[in-house]
Amino acid sequence: MTRVILKNVKPTILLVLASATLTPQTAYKRPPEAIRKILEAPATPTASVSPSKTHMLLLSPDRYPPIAELAQPMLRLAGQRINPKNNGPRVVTSYRSAQLIDLASLKKSAVTIPAGAKLGAAQWSPDGKTVAFLAYFDDRIGVVLVDTASGRARELAGVTVNAAYGDAIDWLDDSRYLLLQLIPSGRGAAPRESIVPQGPDIQETLGKAAPAPTFQDLLKSALDEELFAYYATSQAALVDNSSGKITLLNKPGIFSALSVSPDGKYVMAQRVQRPFSWVLPASRFPVDIEIWTRDGALLKTMARQPLADRVPIEGVRTGPRDIGWAAAQPAALTWWEALDGGNPKERVPHRDRFVMSAAPFD
Repeated sequence: MTRVILKNVKPTILLVLASATLTPQTAYKRPPEAIRKILEAPATPTASVSPSKTHMLLLSPDRYPPIAELAQPMLRLAGQRINPKNNGPRVVTSYRSAQLIDLASLKKSAVTIPAGAKLGAAQWSPDGKTVAFLAYFDDRIGVVLVDTASGRARELAGVTVNAAYGDAIDWLDDSRYLLLQLIPSGRGAAPRESIVPQGPDIQETLGKAAPAPTFQDLLKSALDEELFAYYATSQAALVDNSSGKITLLNKPGIFSALSVSPDGKYVMAQRVQRPFSWVLPASRFPVDIEIWTRDGALLKTMARQPLADRVPIEGVRTGPRDIGWAAAQPAALTWWEALDGGNPKERVPHRDRFVMSAAPFD
């Protein structure tokens, strides 16, 4: 048998490349027509009857947010998801068409929606003669008023709403004025991250045991704090829906709630205060409960709620909660106060007490 020995032969590495066809990204694929008809079938309209029981509003919702809307920039701040382009929530329940029906004659009137706008939830005036909508545009949020008798729609001029946090719109009982949260005039550009840090990120503990529930979209930096303050800060205002006159109330702030007393003489404002928390959402930040006069002057601070960082699991914060106006009184605030320290596991004779305070709130 002959043996052959090979010397000084360099090893050869063979690379085998799988054959692949490189193609550009394809577009979204659409389902077969039979399935598409089911998915794209119009949603059942939402019906709303006026307080006067004379008209019905039918709203046809958008079933699916468009990809272009979902692809917009989003800020996750203090438990809120904010669209920085229009200073509102990232995704809203919106309607592509609206129709008014006269319940006596059954006459139908289509509501004209401003070009480029999506309508939010309907807000009936107490007398049922007008419907107010937040109108969501790409770069702002306005207010559209619809006359129920004619179906004519008009946008309030000079009104740019801040809907990033809190209640952005509400009617007064006189059906003439709207209480709105507006973008403060001259607020400037949004904060930007500095190349040079202002200092270290510090989180402080008081050394006391506290529940630690999990929340999402929380603040993570000093820049996040400034961004939240920038986008959530509003100017409270009364707007005459007939003349369009705007009356600014008190100073700008972050308001988790704004409401006017039934007699129209007082405003209750829940003003969020610093320090902000990086482990809790905005609903647990410190808050002052203020009473203003009709022209916005501070009358009384009803309570100062500290940061709710020690609320038991499934418990409530101590002090006044669920505060609001008593419907059967001209100007009386009502609220609940926990008698168990906010802890449902405590054994106490009575869990809560109910409190009422009428004007002048002393």
